[in-house]
Amino acid sequence: MKASGIQYDYDNKEFSMDEASVSIPTLLKDATAKVTNTKINSDGLTWDKATLNAKDIALGDYAKITKVAASV
Repeated sequence: MKASGIQYDYDNKEFSMDEASVSIPTLLKDATAKVTNTKINSDGLTWDKATLNAKDIALGDYAKITKVAASV
């Protein structure tokens, strides 16, 4: 897990982070997730972009999704 630009604005009671990313090598076969420009304040949670990339995601023997890429 990596994070950069972590700040807390005491006057506005706002937590912010420029970028955060995580890689899950074994459990999800090198899946990665990244979130940019995250803010948490009294209005809730916001971000500019959240991205997920994964080779395969399986739900037991019931379902399998391959080459997953998503952005929000």
